[in-house]
Amino acid sequence: MRICFMFPGQGSQRLGMGKDLYENFPTIRQNYFDAADEVLGYKLSELCFAGDEQQLKQTQYAQPAIYTVSMALHALLEDNGVSSSAVIGHSLGEFSAVAAAKGFSFLDGLQIVAERGRLMQHAQQTNAGSMAAIMGLDVEKLEHICASLRQRGVIMIANYNGPSQLVISGEEQLVQEAMAASEAAGAERVVKLPVSGAFHSPLIAGIVPALRSKIEQISIQSLQAPLISSVSEDFETDGDRVAQLLVEQATAPVKWQQVVAKVVEAMDDVQFVEVGPGRVLSGLVKHLDHSVQAVNIDSYKKLESWLNKSKVIST
Repeated sequence: MRICFMFPGQGSQRLGMGKDLYENFPTIRQNYFDAADEVLGYKLSELCFAGDEQQLKQTQYAQPAIYTVSMALHALLEDNGVSSSAVIGHSLGEFSAVAAAKGFSFLDGLQIVAERGRLMQHAQQTNAGSMAAIMGLDVEKLEHICASLRQRGVIMIANYNGPSQLVISGEEQLVQEAMAASEAAGAERVVKLPVSGAFHSPLIAGIVPALRSKIEQISIQSLQAPLISSVSEDFETDGDRVAQLLVEQATAPVKWQQVVAKVVEAMDDVQFVEVGPGRVLSGLVKHLDHSVQAVNIDSYKKLESWLNKSKVIST
């Protein structure tokens, strides 16, 4: 069996995440949680374990928190001899994926992610964009709805999570109109997302220069396992190329469905292993392809259980 590690994005955070790792593994505590506290200048560990839930949901805190917990779990996988043939990530998760593939160190990646979170938090406060999930509507119908509104401003599909789970992003008024049009077109469910920024759209292009500058400060090495980029929808290992894609993905749609399909097409007998808090991605993969295996590992208990049940080939 071949392994594809996948890493979650913003929204997967929860209070208590990573606490079992912190309490039971001194090296993980020192190298990840304590190190993150020092780099960030605030107690990320306390925020994750027993902080204010509303604060943890804020983009500037959620992103470094999810990244840190994901990389701590990945370190435990490595300590148990498990490696991957490929890595993928959902939005923020691509930064965790690059770190897992040794493109940059945990701490270098943390600095990038912290800046990305800060920039995206600022973008939420300075533009009137929004996002909404559209479920149970054919992608062609939603693309037609967005195209019909686009002559008046920015509106687009921002996340292709599956054939019946799409996310739109754009100007507030146009998102509202697209939601109403989607319901009229037969969408099963339409949900406004709790963000006040149009992520993965041109409306946050203002963050790109600072994000590019931060990424360029850190030389990304050739990846030891290929990243299937949600921008290129292809296998990427070149450090300079990966750096450019990490910049572009801020304003480009997340093509999760296409990424998963690429992995399944290219890798025989693959198991998707979600490394990080939550189980959203493993659920999406199972929904996309009932023939593939997908598990989530968000605690040491789940890691132990999976290792006991699985015959893992580390490649």
